[in-house]
Amino acid sequence: MTFTFNAEIIEFLRKKGITVEKILDGYLHGKHRSPFFGHSLEFKDLRAYEKGDDIKFIDWRLYGRTEKFFVKKYEEETNIRVYIILDVSRSMSLDRKGEVGRGVAAIFAFLSYLSRDACGLFLFNEREVFFRPPSTTYSNLQNLMKALEDFRDSGKTDFLNAMLDLEKRIKKRSLLITVSDFLCEFAQLQKFLRFFKSKGHEILVFPIISRRELEELQPGILLRDSESSEEIAATREMLFNYRKRIKEHYFDLNDLFTHYGIKYNEFYTDLDLTLQVRKFLEI
Repeated sequence: MTFTFNAEIIEFLRKKGITVEKILDGYLHGKHRSPFFGHSLEFKDLRAYEKGDDIKFIDWRLYGRTEKFFVKKYEEETNIRVYIILDVSRSMSLDRKGEVGRGVAAIFAFLSYLSRDACGLFLFNEREVFFRPPSTTYSNLQNLMKALEDFRDSGKTDFLNAMLDLEKRIKKRSLLITVSDFLCEFAQLQKFLRFFKSKGHEILVFPIISRRELEELQPGILLRDSESSEEIAATREMLFNYRKRIKEHYFDLNDLFTHYGIKYNEFYTDLDLTLQVRKFLEI
């Protein structure tokens, strides 16, 4: 499956110096300090002591064996672990939603790589479809791109069951970038947010929306359930109630995410993806 992705966005990210940490900082400004901010030090190597070196980095055990001074070299590493969570259920096949969702996922995978943040990928429908743990390597980025190309939208959506599979995979506090049309039971989303926020994870959500689901359709049109393939001839009342429920659902989603301190960022299938991403990254 191909997906919308304009390589120019990578140059935009490079020139602007946009990082995952800066995006997260923008979201959390005035709320609380992210548990990811700040860096840890990972031991890398030893070198001979030089005048002016901080004595706290001297390897005293090695000195006891050699009677020579060596200092420990450390490499700064980020604490941010990014999981891109992408809905690949059949409902995403409607009106390029899956294509746009993969484009959003690809951009954040590239952004994580440029930021030297470990990035993983979790594809789901009613359960886990594909998983790759976070890594900072270029080969990992290539594998993520290949997975986005290889897996088609299929199966029904069971958001909560799939997130239970995800929970088994995540070992540390992470940033969960969730891309979906979120057309699932509202209670499932509530449980997902409540559970993962209670574990200290940060969550960004990107609803992928088709305006065709919101526009006024003509009575008599044949409607097909994208997940069950069931078809029905729609009446005027049925279409009115359908549009009303869809609009209310997305309105309620906005309220739900806002309640948990999560900014609501819609991506539309009929708008240029690169322009939408740039607008989001420049806020």
